[in-house]
Amino acid sequence: SIQRLSRCEPVGQSCNLLWHHVSSCFSHIFAVTMGILFVVHIYRVSIYIADSNYQNDVSGSMMVVAQRLSSLGFSIYDGMGRKQDDLTENQKEQCVRRLPTFLEFFSYSFNFPGFILGPLCFYNDYIAFIEGRHSLVKDNAGVMRETSAMPSAMLKFVKGLLFLAVYSAFASWVPIHRNGRKAHYKNSF
Repeated sequence: SIQRLSRCEPVGQSCNLLWHHVSSCFSHIFAVTMGILFVVHIYRVSIYIADSNYQNDVSGSMMVVAQRLSSLGFSIYDGMGRKQDDLTENQKEQCVRRLPTFLEFFSYSFNFPGFILGPLCFYNDYIAFIEGRHSLVKDNAGVMRETSAMPSAMLKFVKGLLFLAVYSAFASWVPIHRNGRKAHYKNSF
């Protein structure tokens, strides 16, 4: 994971420098992220051809970083480089009206769960999650209140107990040691 981060960090640093030209930042950031992704992919393929035991595939992480940085570039352009009247509702929700700080940028780009596998989340959604605003909803009176995760967590806990009970009740009918037998493979779909 450290090797993945060390290969993706220059992409982030390059894009951080490009944001100061808001009028064209999205196209420059897209070109830089795709260019670096292309170079890394060609480098990885050339090493794989030379040494078939090469196991360090960073393409997936690089693609996620390219998606994040490109979407952030477009969001910055929407928030700082375009008129609000020209934006759709989704663009108005996701536009970034100030440049992120160094820490905000790198925490968004390289947070662990999203860095390894994705999925893409927009910058405003990520910052709302970090600041705890993601769980605020308006009630009938229009007052913002925080929702509780307890009902959802309890439902998942009860489902888990139910599956555990079903497994415990029927595990003796289908022992696991039968799975490796040839007769089991012949009877499968």
